[in-house]
Amino acid sequence: GVVIQGGGLTYTVPAWVALHMLRRAGCALPVEVWFPPAEAPTPGLAAALADLGATARILPSAQPPANGGLGPSGGRPAGGGPAGAGDLSGFTLKVAALVLSRFAEVLFLDSDNVPVSDPASLFESPAFKETGALLWPDYWASTAAPDLATILGVSSLPPGTFESGQLAFDKARAWGGLMASAYFNIESGLYYELFSGFMGKGDKEGFAHGLAAAGLPYSLAPTPAGAVGRARTRCALNQRVCGPGFAGNTMTQHAFPSGEAGGGDAKAPPPPPPSSSSSPPVIAFLHANLSPKWNLALPSSPAELARRWVVVQPGGRAFGALVAEAGLPDLE
Repeated sequence: GVVIQGGGLTYTVPAWVALHMLRRAGCALPVEVWFPPAEAPTPGLAAALADLGATARILPSAQPPANGGLGPSGGRPAGGGPAGAGDLSGFTLKVAALVLSRFAEVLFLDSDNVPVSDPASLFESPAFKETGALLWPDYWASTAAPDLATILGVSSLPPGTFESGQLAFDKARAWGGLMASAYFNIESGLYYELFSGFMGKGDKEGFAHGLAAAGLPYSLAPTPAGAVGRARTRCALNQRVCGPGFAGNTMTQHAFPSGEAGGGDAKAPPPPPPSSSSSPPVIAFLHANLSPKWNLALPSSPAELARRWVVVQPGGRAFGALVAEAGLPDLE
């Protein structure tokens, strides 16, 4: 099944969009939408979710860790963040929902992540059958602390960085890694800093490192993350030199090709980019990881409406043409 995080308008509105896009893509898998205790859905929302084949579930209250939590305490940060004492909060919600879900094989989707096609095929892919854990790459090179390998008891760290807008696990096979990731999130104030000294602090590195610490394999999508956004003019030297530019607003993640196992562990090198002579990789997910995200805001006039997805990078292809070639409806 599929697990999506909800809660408040910030998460529930995009989760509603993601759920509709799942069904529009032909996905018939059962879905759980998980809510923090303080943001439990109304009976009306729970009934509306049920009409779409989704079950509203509420995360349990959590006791603070013995040391009071190394992350900042308080409410749930608007964009996620280190967990604090008390209720499950921030990025900790993701691994909690994965672990507590009733599904033995589970695909987690961030609420602002739109599936382009039916993701049910991931569970039948050779990669999933081989390792039981599917991960996707982030943009950045690793900036993990050198001592992290010693702390985790591994000879080397997973290469590159990872993006957790979508994750797929056979929980029976990946359980040790998920438990390690849960621990990293409980002690987020320490481990988030060890995982990243620069960009992308949060839960996302905990899954690959948790699997590595548990001695378990994973499969990494072989296509690097891309982007979709809008063309724009960029200027420099006090506006004297201008040229075409690109303003990305959404991360693209790609499918696992048929027959591609892509197995990895802490010793595996990152996969090479696909050959330019091969067919373009298939976009599987559109993760709106930058604001503005889906919300209830309406423009003051129709003239202010603008398409979010216009140009795909790398390659500079028109998003509309790519969608048409794939035989998909207009996603916006």
